[in-house]
Parts: sequence; structure tokens; C-alpha cells
Amino acid sequence: MAQVPIVKPSQGRPGLTPPIAPQKHGKIAEQYEVELALYRLAMRRHFTAIAAFNRERCMSLGIRSYVWLAVDVQGTCEVATKHGGKQIAYDSPPLEGHVGEGRCGSPDWCRCVAKAVVPGFT
Repeated sequence: MAQVPIVKPSQGRPGLTPPIAPQKHGKIAEQYEVELALYRLAMRRHFTAIAAFNRERCMSLGIRSYVWLAVDVQGTCEVATKHGGKQIAYDSPPLEGHVGEGRCGSPDWCRCVAKAVVPGFT
């Protein structure tokens, strides 16, 4: 039977490698809350960098618009509710900003996705 090679994860790049979630064990509540707030901020930055990269890549490929796929796991984001399912042009973002890059009402981070609209494909 062939062995499956073990691949070690790379060190990653800032903004593109998600941080490790804080552990609650052995910490006082205030310390954990601070770490959790910093983690949420880091995750927002992480997913914002990914969304910006995907937007730029789509635009360089000639894709002009996307459909906003709203993923609101907390049920508190008015932006996801407002734009979910709408087709939006890359060159004219909504007032709140492009999907994943702009304002988000989620208490942690935005999970919405931009589904590229490729001409000639449905």
C-alpha cells in the first residue's frame, strides 16, 4: 500500500493566513475577551484581503460583475440582507463597499461571497 506524503503547512503570508483561534483554558475572562476581539479583527482583515484579491483577479480576467451571495450566520447583517442575490458591477460598488471588503453588520466577520458572472455562462 502506498504511503500518503505528509505536507507541512507553509508559514503563510500576513492577511492571507488565518490566525489561530484563542483558547479559553486557564485564562481569566477579560484576557480571553481581549484575545477574542483581536482574533475577530484579524479574521476580518484576513477575509477582506481574500475578497480584494478575488475582485482584482476577476477584473483582470475581464469579468465585470458578480452576484452577492449573502451568508449571514449571525442573522444581524443588514448589508447582507440588502444586497443578497443582487448582481453588482465591479466598477460601481454599493455604498457599503464590495462583498467582503466593505461594511458588515456581523459581530465577527463577513462570510458573504461574490459569485462571478462570466459572460456566456449561466
